[in-house]
Amino acid sequence: MKLFWNLNDYELLYLISEHNERAVDLMYKKYSMYIIKVINEMKVQFDTKDEYFQEGLIVLDTAIKKYDDKMDVPFFSYFNLILKRRLFYIHKEHYSYHKNVFFSEIINDIAQDTFSEQVESYAVKNITFKKEIDNKIYEEIILGNRSIKSFSIKYDMNAKEVYNKVYYLKKKLKIIYKY
Repeated sequence: MKLFWNLNDYELLYLISEHNERAVDLMYKKYSMYIIKVINEMKVQFDTKDEYFQEGLIVLDTAIKKYDDKMDVPFFSYFNLILKRRLFYIHKEHYSYHKNVFFSEIINDIAQDTFSEQVESYAVKNITFKKEIDNKIYEEIILGNRSIKSFSIKYDMNAKEVYNKVYYLKKKLKIIYKY
């Protein structure tokens, strides 16, 4: 096994193309610490680090299979680029999901409060805004889970404008409920 430690990435990639299992294991061992380093730099929550590490290994496998030595890019740079892109994408998705779940939980907690009948009838259903379009966005997108794209098509609006209005309304609701 010591023989393999002296090999660089290109030699290992050549051995992997020759179906050498030891070279594959060495490549995984060599880059697993780097994957962990990138995950720690992202300040990922402890309970999700394993998921990110598994994604990093999948990215490494993909990089090994798709790397072409005719490119003018070293293997490490190629792997680093696709690893960071994938992990940042997953991190953004994960953060966005928890942000949406958090807001949904706020609405559900309010609805299940001890004053549930009063809160449900007044706070959730009978909130009115000054503009009619804001009321429609609140009812259809925030409470009704309609997509921004379908709403913008139905009311012939720009999707970015609808997105901004949804952001504004959610911000306003957080202020109202002090969350």
